[in-house]
Amino acid sequence: MIKTPRKDGRPVGKRWDDATQYYIRYAPPVLGGDSRCIWVVDKGWKWVYLSTQQIWEGGGNTKVRMHKKKWLDHLKKLSTPNIIKKHGGNKLYYKIGDDDGKKQD
Repeated sequence: MIKTPRKDGRPVGKRWDDATQYYIRYAPPVLGGDSRCIWVVDKGWKWVYLSTQQIWEGGGNTKVRMHKKKWLDHLKKLSTPNIIKKHGGNKLYYKIGDDDGKKQD
């Protein structure tokens, strides 16, 4: 059965009801490694669930489970002063609805 995508491309399923949407300049390699909006469920102590946006009824999105430590290490790598400076002082990831990528102090 094909389900209609939810608002803002949120993946279908109960797990994704409490997901947070991020814009990330360099997504983890398992999601393609390029610039995209992703949904993140970070509730447990061991796993983080990631999904790209669902754009059509047949899916079209990639869902993965990643160790929480690897996810936090990936975000930490994107927050180093050198890489931020290299990108003009702009954040390389942020939660959609927050300060939307304003320059970091």
